[in-house]
Amino acid sequence: MTENIIQLSDHRPHDAQYVACMNCAHDWVAVFPINTPALQCPKCGEMQGEEVNTSDPVWFNRFMSGPDTDKRTLVMINAGRQGK
Repeated sequence: MTENIIQLSDHRPHDAQYVACMNCAHDWVAVFPINTPALQCPKCGEMQGEEVNTSDPVWFNRFMSGPDTDKRTLVMINAGRQGK
């Protein structure tokens, strides 16, 4: 049973952010170690989860150029509501 114990100090410092999958546009709030390059999407399993960054035009254009523009637009609306 002790093999399931995780030392939190091994995973600090960490951050919590609103993120979205660049592949399928699934959005969620993730807690992860700082400097993590990408997060695994809980919906599609791809390692393409990134912090939603609406103020970065390069990120915005990359995100919005993917499929399902309606879902991607909703992610942008949610980010705006959160002040991102």
